[in-house]
Amino acid sequence: MNRPTLGGDLKRFWKPALIAVAVWAAFSLLLGTPCLWVLLFGIPCPFCGLTRAVGSLCTLNVTQAFALHPLWPLLPVGLILFGLWRYRFPRLKLVWWLFVGLSAAAFIAVYVWRMRTQYPSAYPMVYRPDNFLALLAHLSR
Repeated sequence: MNRPTLGGDLKRFWKPALIAVAVWAAFSLLLGTPCLWVLLFGIPCPFCGLTRAVGSLCTLNVTQAFALHPLWPLLPVGLILFGLWRYRFPRLKLVWWLFVGLSAAAFIAVYVWRMRTQYPSAYPMVYRPDNFLALLAHLSR
């Protein structure tokens, strides 16, 4: 079996990636957030603040990035680990999936902690009143 290559993956997945970026941009521009969770329920999701944290990193504001989402360092570590597993060292598959599982547990734990200590007063852990469920509740009255 041939090992996948980055060039092959880019050739194979460029259209879905472009569609995903376009949907993300459209949601952000038209609805103020790319997050379906926030749009549906009005409460922050476990990943709330990650996009803004990456934006803060682009301006070299590391302190603000940690304030927006303390688990942002898992993104570059995960990308590097995924690339190593997929393109160079296939035997790292177990390490990759262990990282994914531990990261998921960390995101859930940090989400619970942020909801208990920061919600609804600390940005980005705020309530969005113009959500779909609130609209449904209002229409059903």
